[in-house]
Amino acid sequence: MQPQDWQPLSRKVPVKVWTVSVSSVFGTCGTAGLSDAERDRAGRFRYEEDSRRFCASRLLLREVLGRHLLTRPEDIQLKKAPGGKLSVVLPPGFPPVFFSLSRSGDFCTVALSASAEVGVDIEKTREFFDWEAVARAWLSEGEQNAIRSLVGENSRTEAFFRLWCAREAAAKALGLGLALDPRSAGSLERILEGWPVMAVFGERAVEVAEMEAPQGYRLAVASLA
Repeated sequence: MQPQDWQPLSRKVPVKVWTVSVSSVFGTCGTAGLSDAERDRAGRFRYEEDSRRFCASRLLLREVLGRHLLTRPEDIQLKKAPGGKLSVVLPPGFPPVFFSLSRSGDFCTVALSASAEVGVDIEKTREFFDWEAVARAWLSEGEQNAIRSLVGENSRTEAFFRLWCAREAAAKALGLGLALDPRSAGSLERILEGWPVMAVFGERAVEVAEMEAPQGYRLAVASLA
């Protein structure tokens, strides 16, 4: 299980990103590493595939944190902040660690940094997707215009998922929940040019980059700058 490395311009320590299939997580980790609370939550999902994705993402997170903290994955203690963001209970004297996780379709992903808050998002793309209504609600005006300037509906749909993924990663790094307010100053349309983007939301800057993703998926990672 080898991660991708991303070196943000504003940080000396790279961000590491692991992306693995749900089935391979179960094949490698099993389910014994989950906490009682995680098993309870998994049992409350309406659909089995959603439960499996949740379990796989938590197992992957525990495996990654276990390697980083040099402890058994099942001994990792996770807690939620008031806003719902996950954090890990660290051993005394251990330096901070920042992480984010995401799941979609048949894959889950975890990003980890030792220097700043991070966010990661993976999205399974869809053809014939009515992106315009979602874009009007959640993307900035600049991002919407960038999509509409492209030729061909397939190109526009692909661009929508790239921008949606980038905004989700930025929102997680900023601790703003699942989506950024489209009226905020930040706009990420330049990510369609294929390069990392720096944007300011409120008084905080965030750097966002696209990573290699499985076929049919988009993957983006973000770090506070």
